[in-house]
Amino acid sequence: MLHDLCGFNWSVATMQYDDLWRRHRAVLHTVLNKATFMQYRGTLERYSRTLLVRLHHSPEKFLEHSRHILGAIILGLTYGIKVRPEHDPFVETSEIAATIIGEVSSPGAFYVDVLPILKYVPAWFPGAGFQHKAKQLNQYLQDMIHIPFNQVKASMKAGKATPSVVSNFLEDLETRQDVENFEEEEEILRYIGGVMYLGGIDTTESTVQSFFLAMILYPDVQKAAQRELDKVIGSKSLPSFEDRPNLPYIEAVVKETLRWHPVAPCGFPHRLKEDDIIGEYFVPKGTVVMGNIW
Repeated sequence: MLHDLCGFNWSVATMQYDDLWRRHRAVLHTVLNKATFMQYRGTLERYSRTLLVRLHHSPEKFLEHSRHILGAIILGLTYGIKVRPEHDPFVETSEIAATIIGEVSSPGAFYVDVLPILKYVPAWFPGAGFQHKAKQLNQYLQDMIHIPFNQVKASMKAGKATPSVVSNFLEDLETRQDVENFEEEEEILRYIGGVMYLGGIDTTESTVQSFFLAMILYPDVQKAAQRELDKVIGSKSLPSFEDRPNLPYIEAVVKETLRWHPVAPCGFPHRLKEDDIIGEYFVPKGTVVMGNIW
């Protein structure tokens, strides 16, 4: 359903394990590393402070504020896109696509995952509602892959591109002498940008919301974290990355949030391409497996 019908076959999470997957993963590691983080640290800090100010002024809108700011961060870092103050189409597209992906990737949600031959059933056939769902998601995914990427290319051509992961990588591609197939490398970058766009907003938003939930459920932890902030930062400024080494309790709270409610704890279901042995168990070809990180 997700791979064949929805067209979500360009993500490292859903691709076949082969040389093309390894190339995608290599590019992803190139653009997502500590050096990249350090390069955009000022941007991250600026947006984080904006989120804190908004939470202070209207805490009842905490979900709306976090969703908007996180979308602004991911779209800004990936494509150099500045989102609208409210109802940004890029952010809303990501939210809708992530919701549909959650529906169609659930094991057993659609018979076509068990009987792949059903993918040939026409959309007009009774009971083939999954075809309409797949077409809907495919359109959102195509928009996410192509619209922002093409916008970056157009801005670069006009000499008005804002520095971003995609624009920087494209500039590097144009100057490298070892690139054998520029179009192919550009296509991989197009998909990697889509992965960052779709995965970055949804997963980060989920973690932030888990943090809010933790602070509600465990007020003693919230009070202890506030005491550390008051002691180290005071009440006249907002924390920065330079303060991080002096905030061990806050660091522990963040890590515990990631452990307590990990994003996609079971990942995407995969099907074995051949017989395998895991520990003492024989797992036959075709078995659906899921990795549980809890």
